[in-house]
Amino acid sequence: MLSPMLIISILITWELLMGRMFDRARELSELLRMYEECRRRGVGCGVLVYGWRRVGKTTLLKEFASRVNGLYINCMWISDPYIFTRVVIEAINDEELRQRLRLLLSEEDPMIVFKQTFDALVELGRRRGVIAVVLDEFHVFLDKVALRIAREKRMRKDIVVRDIAAVIKEAVESKAVFWVLSTSIGWEKLRESVLKTREEGSPLVGLLVKLKIEPFDERTAVEFARYVNPSLTEDQAKEIYVITGGIPKLIEDLASRVRKGESVLKVALTLLERGEFDDFFENVVKFVAEAAKREFSLLIQTIKALGMDEKTTDDVAKHLRTDRTSAYILLEELVKMDVATKRKVGKRVFYRVKYPLLSAWVSLRVQPESRVLDVLARKLGVTLESYVKELLEEYARRGKSVEVRDDESGTFLFGTAPKLAFKPKEVLRTDEARKRFKLAHDFDLLVITEDRPVVIEVKLSASHLTTSDVEEVAKAAEEVSGLGIVVVESGEPVLPVVAHAAKRGVIIVSGEALKLLAKKINFVHW
Repeated sequence: MLSPMLIISILITWELLMGRMFDRARELSELLRMYEECRRRGVGCGVLVYGWRRVGKTTLLKEFASRVNGLYINCMWISDPYIFTRVVIEAINDEELRQRLRLLLSEEDPMIVFKQTFDALVELGRRRGVIAVVLDEFHVFLDKVALRIAREKRMRKDIVVRDIAAVIKEAVESKAVFWVLSTSIGWEKLRESVLKTREEGSPLVGLLVKLKIEPFDERTAVEFARYVNPSLTEDQAKEIYVITGGIPKLIEDLASRVRKGESVLKVALTLLERGEFDDFFENVVKFVAEAAKREFSLLIQTIKALGMDEKTTDDVAKHLRTDRTSAYILLEELVKMDVATKRKVGKRVFYRVKYPLLSAWVSLRVQPESRVLDVLARKLGVTLESYVKELLEEYARRGKSVEVRDDESGTFLFGTAPKLAFKPKEVLRTDEARKRFKLAHDFDLLVITEDRPVVIEVKLSASHLTTSDVEEVAKAAEEVSGLGIVVVESGEPVLPVVAHAAKRGVIIVSGEALKLLAKKINFVHW
C-alpha cells in the first residue's frame, strides 16, 4: 500500500508536468513534506530556500503557499518594519489581530513594531493550527529593516541584525508557523551578511533547513525548450541548455527565437549583439552588487577579467591592475553570490563564471574586444562537433557547396588533397546515421550530399590524431561508399598521419579551413 506522502508526491509530479511547472515537483513535494513534519511533529519549522535569480523560486513558493493556504509576502520592496506590518495586516484574515497591528503602527520604536508583528503571525499560527509564511527575498528586507532600525535607534547595524535574527529564531522555535525564507544570494554570503555577527555565529543558522533550487538539468531543460518551441530538434534543445546553463528564463528567451533548422549559436550571438539580454544580466549584476556591497562597474570588470576560461587570482589581478588581495576578495564575493565557481589544483585555485551566457554578455557588451565573435562559439561551451554540424547545416539551408582549395603550404588540407568539394543536404550525428545505415566503425558526423556521403571525424587538436583514427574514418567511408574527412581545430598532424590519410583517400581539414568556410557564408567563426 502506498504511503500518503508518496501518493501526494505522485499527484504533485503529474499536476506540475501537466501545468508545465517543469522539474519543481521534487522541491514542492519536499516543502509540503517539511510543512507536514512541522505540523505533526514540530520539527523543521524554518526552511531557507535559495538559488540563482530567475530559476523559478517565486513560482514554486507561490504554488506552495497556495496549496497550504499560507501567506506569501514579496519582501523585495519592504524597507522598514512599519511597511511590513501594513503588508501583514492586509494578508491575514483575523480581525482581532489586524486591529492589534493597526494600533501597533503608532509605536515609535521600530524594533518593537518588528517583534510584535512576528508575534502576531505566531499567534495566528496557534489559532489556526500551524500556518505557512513565505518571506520571498527576505535578506533584502532584513538588510533594509536593520539599516532603518540602526539609524532610528543610533545602534550599530550588526547588533541590530543579531537582534532581528533572535526575533526570527524565537518565531521558528514557537513551532506555530512554518517559515519559508527565500533568497537569491548564495548560502555562504547569506550566512556572512545576514545570519552571522562579528562575535559569533547566529543560532538561527542551526534552525534553518536548507533547500537549494538549482537551474534545470539537461533533461528538463531540453523538455522545457521543446515545450516553448515544439519545432526544435533534440540537438538544438541540448545546445540551448549548454549556452544558458539551464536558467529557465534564458531557455525561454532563446528557444522562442530559434526557428526550425536554424543555428542556435548564431541566434544566441545575434541576440547578445542586439542587447536582448541586457536587462536580464544588468539586473543580475546590480542585484549582486547591492547584496555584496560592491560597485556595479567593479563587479562587471571582474567578471570580464575572468572571461570564459578558468583564471587564477593573479590573472584577474593583472587584468584589473590591482593587488592580489583585492582581486581575491572580489572573486570570493562572486563565488559566495553563486555567480562564479572555484576549484583547487594542488596549491592553485582556479575561478570560472558559472553561467556561459553571462560571460559572453560581459565580453560582448562591456567594451567589446576585437573579433570577440571569433571566439564566443568555443567559449560558450559548444563542442567543436556541434559547431561543424551547424556550419554544414547552414550550407545545406542555403543550397551552397562546401569548397576549399589547398595552397602550396598545406594551410587548409595539409596536402592530403588539392581540393575539398561537396554540397550538403543533411547532417546526421552517429546515432541517427546508424539507424539509417549499418555502420560498424566510429565517426562523429555523416553528411548526405547530392553525390556520395561524407563521413567526418572531429578532433580538437592535431596532436591527438593517429593513423588508427584515420583508418577508422577510411573504413567507415568505405561502408557507405563515401568520402572520409577528419577536421582538426588546431595544430598540424605528424607526417606519418598525413601520408596515411593521403594513401587512404581521407582529407584532413584544418581550423583555418573552418574559418574560411564560415567567412564565406558570414557564419560565426570557431
